[in-house]
Amino acid sequence: MSLLNRISSGLVFRDTFDSPELNSMWQISPSDDRRYSLTERPGVLRLKHGDPDLFCLMTSPQFDYVFEVDTDYQPIRASDQGGIVVYRDKDTRIELLEYYDPQVGASKGYNRLRMVKKSELYAGYGSDDNGKTWELIGTTFLSSPKIGIVLHGIQESQSDTLDVLEVRMYRDTTIQVGNLQEGLKVKLLDGAGALIKEATCEKDRDHVKLDVFNCNFPLTGKLQLLDPTG
Repeated sequence: MSLLNRISSGLVFRDTFDSPELNSMWQISPSDDRRYSLTERPGVLRLKHGDPDLFCLMTSPQFDYVFEVDTDYQPIRASDQGGIVVYRDKDTRIELLEYYDPQVGASKGYNRLRMVKKSELYAGYGSDDNGKTWELIGTTFLSSPKIGIVLHGIQESQSDTLDVLEVRMYRDTTIQVGNLQEGLKVKLLDGAGALIKEATCEKDRDHVKLDVFNCNFPLTGKLQLLDPTG
């Protein structure tokens, strides 16, 4: 039997907010303890509306990455908006927001937001089915030292809190399997053994890449390698 070893993990970090104190990688601005809570809803970072806008930021890595946020947020006023922010300075940033549309009379939100960085190009996506399908919201260029979460809108009795359930950062939306010979087939299976993706190593190649853009992360399951005889 051959050995299959993981050479590197694509996971950069994962924060499930299961500690009563905020991880030191985050910077809250303004630094007002009343604007956020980790105890009102255990296992959730709760952000609260107010003046000025609230930012929860971390240093952006130099390499390409995917930044993903699971949220629970139902804004009911046009001024209330919240989501991912790519932040260079106060006047230069990119925002991927959930918001309330007064013309429709409903909030436009997603339970998962994703920002994909390729060099200085950022592409923002939203999913309302926990990452099974994604809608491309927009793309733009920016050189940014920080990324995180932003909340707009003053605090009023009807304002909803932005509850952040989990934040993940990983290197890419592909899995690469290397050191292969021509004709070897790679299968990615989920925890129940169902096929997610497969690819066959082609001539003059020594690796395959499996596109897992529409998979839930962190990804669980297993890889199978099959020779041409199966």
